[in-house]
Amino acid sequence: MDVMRQKALEAQICFEDLKKKLDVEVKDPVVFIVDDRRKKQLEKACWQHDPFPGVLKPVLVSLRKKAVRRLFEPEKVVQTGPAAAILTLDHCLAREVGRLRTGEDGPADQLTPVCCDIATAGLQVIRLYMMAYEGNKEFITSRYQSAIRVDNALNGSFYKYRTKDGRYFSAHVYYETQKAKMMKVLGIAKDPDKFVFGSTFFDRITTQKAIARWNGEELEEAAFDGEACACVLRDRSEWDQMEVGKAVDAMPLYRFQKVWEGTPKDFRSAEGWRIPELGNTDSAGLCGSGSASDAPEDHVKGSASEKALPLAGIKVLDLTHIIAGPACTRLLAEYGADVLMIRRGTYMNQEQAMLELDGWAGKKSISLDFNDPQQLKRAKELISEADVIVSSYQNGALDHFGLSEEDIHRMNPDVVYASMVCFSDTVWKQRPGWAPCAEDITGLSIRNGSREKPVNLNGVPLDYIPGFILAAGVMKALKMQMTEGGGYSVMGSLTRGGVWLHECTDLVETYRKIHGDAGDLTFSSRISGRTKNPLWAETFHKVEGNSVGTVYFPAPATYSKDLTNTFSRMQFYNI
Repeated sequence: MDVMRQKALEAQICFEDLKKKLDVEVKDPVVFIVDDRRKKQLEKACWQHDPFPGVLKPVLVSLRKKAVRRLFEPEKVVQTGPAAAILTLDHCLAREVGRLRTGEDGPADQLTPVCCDIATAGLQVIRLYMMAYEGNKEFITSRYQSAIRVDNALNGSFYKYRTKDGRYFSAHVYYETQKAKMMKVLGIAKDPDKFVFGSTFFDRITTQKAIARWNGEELEEAAFDGEACACVLRDRSEWDQMEVGKAVDAMPLYRFQKVWEGTPKDFRSAEGWRIPELGNTDSAGLCGSGSASDAPEDHVKGSASEKALPLAGIKVLDLTHIIAGPACTRLLAEYGADVLMIRRGTYMNQEQAMLELDGWAGKKSISLDFNDPQQLKRAKELISEADVIVSSYQNGALDHFGLSEEDIHRMNPDVVYASMVCFSDTVWKQRPGWAPCAEDITGLSIRNGSREKPVNLNGVPLDYIPGFILAAGVMKALKMQMTEGGGYSVMGSLTRGGVWLHECTDLVETYRKIHGDAGDLTFSSRISGRTKNPLWAETFHKVEGNSVGTVYFPAPATYSKDLTNTFSRMQFYNI
């Protein structure tokens, strides 16, 4: 069977699994698209809109080419199918919220299908490479410098080291403060500011010697005790035997809890954030004046107004950073939510601008320093006004500001509070973690390669996929607020997302043993070939009027005729 058609079949299998795991009934017909033109299109896109300067241009092209090539190869650990499945489910849930809000819920046999392009779904987990921008030299410099900054000898996605007892060990340091903490744990005396990309060759030698002095699990504990993020690589059976592994395995895909009784909400007249008193436009004077004028004409022409988007006017307060949390709120923004992101500092000075850019799409933002009493007070006012709050900072990081989950529910009992942790909501709840760490510790890297040569997955699926899962939890909570009322808590986990990829791979392997490559007529979805939809005819979609200039975002993976204009509102700007 053709590789991409096989991945479409995997999407069908994972979609059925998702509906069972999340106890979701989907009325919409679903079609997974396999278009044989997509491979050439994406390969060509690797060379387009390369914003890296001079000699660094080939670096980004190389990263893109490798990631795109792997999209069209068989996967030892399935990730394209699960990505397509959760993105399709999110689209169906968004439509369901929209139908509840309007009361226009017709018979199932009259609903238009939700279509998901398989290759474009795979593209969603390598989005960080497929971003482009132009027009602001300061931001171009900031972004490529952040890419270089994270590429040091402690980047566990690239470098894994042997411990004294022969285990593989990886560290994950996406902020300079974390790099300094990990170096302190290892006893590396070098100035952290000089432990950089340019000295990687020598730093790897130093790091290997330092790690070789430790037994693996002892170093893992020392790293967490030192507030760093690092782990011993484990296979799946080792993970399953750990206390934290058992706790994560026992979790649902997201923890869902009703924490407050209340009357049903009517979101029909939701009008979004009203915050003109914050008042500051961005440096270019762009406060929502731009448009996605270069999006494919057929994609924009005749589409519904923004108010027709299913989450239009629902106020989402975004307390997230890097990728997983922002991926959740970006998806909510695509479906019309009015997302206000609280950032640290200016766009130009984000330490990880390379990883942050994608998560800014479709959002307004402000910069608030919680150490300033007046700004913290303003943050609490915004919390009290929000319909949804999404947080992805390390559990407990905001508690000393009076912004714990319990504090937030006291300030706003009817809010939907969604959060992302790396591990479980019980064991290791307080420990920091990143997506590559979740791959390494749950056994995915060994399963994707081998014990002797572990290989991380393509892109960062354990950022994006858990973020998309959390978005499904948020939309379920919004549905329940309209029917039952109340306040809700939704918690996602990076490692639980990793375990789901194990589960999906198991399901696919079992299916193949029973059915081979044949499709199962009992699936609620179907597979189709080429599409004329212009949304997927271009890899990059130009969005003007952003606070850092013009940005090219990858095309979204899903489409339906009554939800066509999601991409037209992907601007981001300061207020």
